[in-house]
Amino acid sequence: MRHPSNRWPREAVIFLLDDAGVNLFFLLIAAHLCGDLLVYSDNVSEAKRKGELRSRVAAIGFHCLVHACWVWVWLWPQGIERKITAGFFVFIAHFIIDFTRIYVEPRWLGRDKIKILKRREVLRWLGGQGDNETRIFMKTSFVPWLTINVVDQSLHLVAIIGFVYFLA
Repeated sequence: MRHPSNRWPREAVIFLLDDAGVNLFFLLIAAHLCGDLLVYSDNVSEAKRKGELRSRVAAIGFHCLVHACWVWVWLWPQGIERKITAGFFVFIAHFIIDFTRIYVEPRWLGRDKIKILKRREVLRWLGGQGDNETRIFMKTSFVPWLTINVVDQSLHLVAIIGFVYFLA
């Protein structure tokens, strides 16, 4: 279902809040959460940031392919065209965002200060029980680390909203 590009902002909000738009939005959010939380490994995270460009691109590509597969899973009952379009869009948008991040991150944090945090390390740190290395990293780099993560996830959210509004 394509929508005219000449919609006013009020009509865009109404479309995003209709049943089909809300349903698609939450299905894509579920796919994103599965790809970024459920099956995302520390090895992939490290591979995206270390090594030669070729290996980093391969790791990002693999991660984005996993996201596209989750889109197919969550959009299973929908038509093949929707799954192909959504999967391709998610792959490309996610690749661009993550590829950009691997170049921005070292500049904001400093190449020698990058620490790939495991979920359990962040949770322990939040609970006041983090190891010394994590506490030092968070003390010196918390604001840029948080900023990078908030901007990253916000860009993914904007991409999903853009897909729902413009391409769905």
